[in-house]
This record gives sequence, structure tokens and C-alpha cells, in this order.
Amino acid sequence: MGGEKKVHTMCGLGKDLKGKALAEFVEVVRKPRFYCERCHRVARRKKNLCQPVRLPKP
Repeated sequence: MGGEKKVHTMCGLGKDLKGKALAEFVEVVRKPRFYCERCHRVARRKKNLCQPVRLPKP
């Protein structure tokens, strides 16, 4: 098993992103609509954050 994990939540994500995990990370953070009140990361879908809050529309 290659040791690559699928990106589920941004809060539990490690800092060492390589290969497929990096591609999944880019997809999750592209055009963010939510941010996490806990760790202040952003994601397009609220399911990828542990305490999601919708970002205001520009």
C-alpha cells in the first residue's frame, strides 16, 4: 500500500503532500466556498472541514 491517503478533511491533513494526494488537495481547495473556524483552512465543500462556515460572496 503506497501510504497515500485520500483527502477527507483539511484539518487532519498532513503537510507532506505528494503525488495523488497533492492532486486531490488541489481539487478540494479550488474555488473555496467554506472555511474552518477551527483551523482556518478553506475548501469547496463543507464536508472537507470539521467546523465549516460559508464564505461571503464577493
